[in-house]
Amino acid sequence: MSEERNQKLPLFDRLGGRIFIALIAEKFCDRLLTDPKLHDAFGAVEWDGLKKVVTDLACELLSGADGAVLPVLADVGRRAPLSQSQFNRAISNLIAALVWAGITRELIEEVLDLVTPLSVHLVRPAPSANGDRA
Repeated sequence: MSEERNQKLPLFDRLGGRIFIALIAEKFCDRLLTDPKLHDAFGAVEWDGLKKVVTDLACELLSGADGAVLPVLADVGRRAPLSQSQFNRAISNLIAALVWAGITRELIEEVLDLVTPLSVHLVRPAPSANGDRA
């Protein structure tokens, strides 16, 4: 019965609310900024600012308010797009931060179901065979 009731709660609440999401966001940002394969994408980013933005966006997205998140992500994607490889590496760092926080596999999968489709806003199109953008 308790498990059924928990499934009805937003993912935001099942992950522990803003305070716990902020801890995960802090670990995630730390991993992004120290990952040598992501240095080109995040090397010049200011840590506190990134942590605040990631925390705010994660809280909105995980509470079901993705309408507020999408315009911000689209703007970031226009100004500083990621390659697909960089996006995938960032997702790996997110998974590591969630595992570090003790999040269950089922909840990690739910988070990934929300986050992975956001690549359309953040990833630049790969060049086609003739050098044009796809």
